[in-house]
Amino acid sequence: VFERPRDSPDARAGLARVALRRGDLDIARERVAAIDPATADGTALRAELDQREIDLAQWQLDVDGSVSDLAGGNSNWYEASVQLLHRPNPDIRYGARLEMSRRYGLTDTYGEVLIDGRISDRLRANLAVGGAPNADFRPRLQVRAGAGYRLTDGGNATVLTLSGQYASYRDGDAQTLSPGIEQYFGNGRYWVTARLINIFDVKGDHRTGYLL
Repeated sequence: VFERPRDSPDARAGLARVALRRGDLDIARERVAAIDPATADGTALRAELDQREIDLAQWQLDVDGSVSDLAGGNSNWYEASVQLLHRPNPDIRYGARLEMSRRYGLTDTYGEVLIDGRISDRLRANLAVGGAPNADFRPRLQVRAGAGYRLTDGGNATVLTLSGQYASYRDGDAQTLSPGIEQYFGNGRYWVTARLINIFDVKGDHRTGYLL
C-alpha cells in the first residue's frame, strides 16, 4: 500500500511545522488536528502550538463608530463603541463592550460582558450578557449564547453551530435561534457557512430567514 506524499504522516507533520514557522496559527491548528495525537509528532506539535498561542496572549482594544444618513427628513443615526478583550491562554477569551447609540433624538448606552473558549478539542462555546438600563430602543437586557462542534478534523473540517439570543425591549421580549453549519476547504483556507434564522418578535410572531 502506497500513500500519496502529501497524505503521509511525515508530510502532514512537515506542513504543520511550516505553518507554525510562518506564524499562521489558523492553518497550523487545522494541520495539527489532522495528525494522530498519540504519535510523537502529534504530541510535540500540539505542545508547540499551545506554547505559541500562549506567547501571543494579549489584550485587544477595538474602537468603532458610524453615521447613518437617513432619508425622508429623519435625523441621522450615530453609533460608537469600544471593546476590550483579553486572551490569557489559548482556551479562553473574555472582555467587555460599551456602545452609545443616538436615534430618533434619543441616546441609549449599552454595556456587555462576554466570554468564549474551548471546552474540549471539538467543542467551543460563548456567552454574553448586557443591557441598557432605561433604554428607549436598545435592549434593556440581552443574553447571547452560542456553540460550535467540530464533526471532522483536518483541513476539510465540518462544524455544526448553534446560537441563540434573548432580548427584553421597552415594548416586549424577542428571541432568536439559529442552527448552522460551516464547511472548510483547501486545508482550512476557505469555508462556506449556512445558517437558518428563527426570530420570535415582541408581538409573538415567528419569522424565518437564512444566511449563506
